[in-house]
Amino acid sequence: MPAPRNWPFIATKEHRRFVEFADTVRRDRTIGICYGAAGIGKTLSATRYARWDKAEHLLTSWGSREESDKDVYAALSRSRTVFYTPTVAGPLRELRDDINSSTAASTSASTSM
Repeated sequence: MPAPRNWPFIATKEHRRFVEFADTVRRDRTIGICYGAAGIGKTLSATRYARWDKAEHLLTSWGSREESDKDVYAALSRSRTVFYTPTVAGPLRELRDDINSSTAASTSASTSM
């Protein structure tokens, strides 16, 4: 996971292209794979799009929740986005298993609502 940023986010041309890509994937209800040269902002754009900056503390730590967390949950429910970064040079089996377990969790969560 990228280190936390302490400066404002700047929406570059590459970020706008990523948002267009992500919106298309979302609209078409499919899976998109973003790849390219290192350092152009793929991970940063994806974390911004998925609102990971708001979600990370809720999803990576356990404990009592605060009253303000309901605003974060509301923002995340509007996002309808999954942020996933596979292991670099990991085996295809690992990627397939991760996707299968994610979709299984998603299916069981949507049926229990």
